[in-house]
Amino acid sequence: MQGNGLASTWGTPMKFLAYLPYAIGCTAGLVLSLVIGAVCGLSDDVKMVESVALVVLGGGVAEWYWTS
Repeated sequence: MQGNGLASTWGTPMKFLAYLPYAIGCTAGLVLSLVIGAVCGLSDDVKMVESVALVVLGGGVAEWYWTS
């Protein structure tokens, strides 16, 4: 028998914590991209590509490091 939906949320905090390394890496990548963009004086297009790339790479590397 299925509950009123409350029982399905019991595992939610643990599922959220599984994404914590990725979120930390994405945040670090975003901060790094903002600093590099401000220091180097890049154009807007390059800043956009750089920020997307560093956010994704930062999250991926942090998750890989955390799980290895």
